[in-house]
Amino acid sequence: MAFELPVVYRKSSEVGFNVDYIDTITNLGYKKMYCCGGEDSTGSIYFLTTDATIPASQNNRTISATNTSTEANFDITFNNTATIAGADAYVSFSLAINASASVAVTIYHVNSAGTETSLGTKTSPSRSGGVNNYRESMKIALTKRTFTKGDKLRVEVILTDSDANASNVYIVPAALATLTESVSGRTINTDFFILFPFEIGL
Repeated sequence: MAFELPVVYRKSSEVGFNVDYIDTITNLGYKKMYCCGGEDSTGSIYFLTTDATIPASQNNRTISATNTSTEANFDITFNNTATIAGADAYVSFSLAINASASVAVTIYHVNSAGTETSLGTKTSPSRSGGVNNYRESMKIALTKRTFTKGDKLRVEVILTDSDANASNVYIVPAALATLTESVSGRTINTDFFILFPFEIGL
């Protein structure tokens, strides 16, 4: 009798886009997306991109706050159906403080009517102690959600600064510049990325 592959190995992937890597332990595909700042005739704009070579606009490479909270929303629109898994997303970004600051990151599903549904949120530690640079890494537990054509994936970033000196979060996918982390002395990038978990139907 001829040998046949088990059905599980013959099944094609149901995911409608490429992923950066597949985690065989969780059976999920992870897609890396970057928060990017740009400009057009209306002023500053913000968007999510999968392109790590975009340098961001010269005048919009940070989210800045001085004794207040500043919010920026980064969107990407789906043209294919895809399902974000009920699993952890991983976030990494660089924060430059002058006294004290923290960053809250919330992931939203936004439907064609503009209605937001939070899929998960996390706030970084409150950093203090003068002029310092930090590379922050967090994980956000997400609620499973299917995105259809026209839906948006939104990353809301809120930088809260609690003194009279400005703090900054960098949003440069191409990471054209580097910083020196104050505590470790290591070189850190100026990109802001999120690894999103997607169901891939293997």
